[in-house]
Order: sequence, then structure tokens, then C-alpha cells
Amino acid sequence: MRCALPALSLLLFTGCMAPQLDTKTALTWLDSADQAPAIDVGGHWESVRPFMAGGWGSGDWVQSGARVMGSLGLYNVEGRVSGRKLYLVLSSMRRVHYTAVLEPAADGSLQGLATGKALPDSPESRTAEHCPMALQRSQGEVQANQKP
Repeated sequence: MRCALPALSLLLFTGCMAPQLDTKTALTWLDSADQAPAIDVGGHWESVRPFMAGGWGSGDWVQSGARVMGSLGLYNVEGRVSGRKLYLVLSSMRRVHYTAVLEPAADGSLQGLATGKALPDSPESRTAEHCPMALQRSQGEVQANQKP
């Protein structure tokens, strides 16, 4: 009976831990998005919702070909533009926290869904956290992009 209690505690503890998405799997997923880029997402982006109201914060992205790198709020961002879609991996402290797929909307924003600790459309995503993501370019960037 003494051995059963620690074993049961360990089983309960490991059963309640959320699964982790490893970085290698997430980056392989990014690399699978291999269409030629049809949009430019480099620049400064801000969440449509304020950070304290559940938004993602703001950040700067650099796009080189299809690859995108930068930050968004508290997260490091690695991404890939494939056609008109942007695939993102959001991580911090060497852990993947979210993956996301965004598309440009008519108003110029990027909109989509972030999946917590799972790849979109994977079996694990069925029980994962899902958060809407809507980002807009900062006003200065929008005006600079509209100049001839």
C-alpha cells in the first residue's frame, strides 16, 4: 500500500500535465508551408485588442523571402509566408506556446487562429486551447506603405 500512493501521485501528476509541442516538430511544420510568398508581412504589427484585454501585444517582424522572424508581445516569432497565408510559431524560454495560421483581411489586417501547444489540424489540436488572433500594421507603417 505504501508504494501505491507515490505511484498514484505520479500518475495523477503526469496525467494532468499539458502536452508540449517540441521546437523541432514546430519548425518542420513551418517548413512544410512551401508555396512562394504572395504577401509582405515585414514591419511593426499590433494586436487589434489591447494586451491587457487578452490581445497579443505588438512586435516587429523581418521577412526575408518566405521566412519571418521577430517578436510579438512576450513571444519570439518564427514564421513562413506560403502563398497568402502566414504560418507562425510563438515561443519563449525555448518552449513553443502557440502555432498560428493567419490570412490578410480586406482591411489589411492579419487574422486567424492560434493553437496552444499543438499544430493546427493535428489530433492534439482538438483538445488544445484556441485563441483568435487579429493583428494590424501600426499607423505609421500603413501610411508609409500607401505613399507612391
